[in-house]
Amino acid sequence: MSFRTRKKSRKGNGPRRRLESDRTFEARQRAFQAISLMRREGVSLWDAARDEGTTASTIRKYLPAALRKTRTGALDGHQV
Repeated sequence: MSFRTRKKSRKGNGPRRRLESDRTFEARQRAFQAISLMRREGVSLWDAARDEGTTASTIRKYLPAALRKTRTGALDGHQV
């Protein structure tokens, strides 16, 4: 008599996500705040980044979908 054993599947079956570090979390939060400032007050990406203590490249890294180029080539924080 043979017994077949089932492989135990882990819940979710999707790819495992690593928790982001505190540094990454804080950088992402600053990027969100800068995008919010751009939308609320209409300031430029670079001014919003400086006011929130981050850089424009960090904002583009973490939130690329929140930005779009205008006809003049400037980056605008459009609503998604």
